[in-house]
Amino acid sequence: MKKKTQLRPAVLLVPSAIFIVVIILSLVIGQPFTDTLTKGFEVLQYNLGWVVSLTMLLFVAFVAVVIFHPIGKIKLGGPNAKPKMSYWQWFVVSLCAGIGTGVVFWGAVEPLVFTFEPAPSLHLEPGSNEAVIWAMRTTSCTGP
Repeated sequence: MKKKTQLRPAVLLVPSAIFIVVIILSLVIGQPFTDTLTKGFEVLQYNLGWVVSLTMLLFVAFVAVVIFHPIGKIKLGGPNAKPKMSYWQWFVVSLCAGIGTGVVFWGAVEPLVFTFEPAPSLHLEPGSNEAVIWAMRTTSCTGP
């Protein structure tokens, strides 16, 4: 008989509560809440971007250390646990998810970035029709 899976309430409730609070605040407060989030993002991006980059580098270094350290040999689920997928299957799933995310997200965002932040040397007004045409030419594979 197959063992029934258990949900851990903290794993589900904490992110759900945060998500619900953010939704309620955005509905109740509206524009001031959006302005606060935007300002926080700008502070993080423009003043603390180096901290974000350094943190990501430290995470990658940590993962590299764990891979080669004996602690990386510990099996999650106990010493007799068997993986549900092979290494090859995990590789394929990760590759497809990464490519899918890049195509879906960046394929739509890149022309918008180029439209509202055209190369300064082109002297195009951000958001103008000329900037849109330049962005679409720059991001498409069809050429000029």
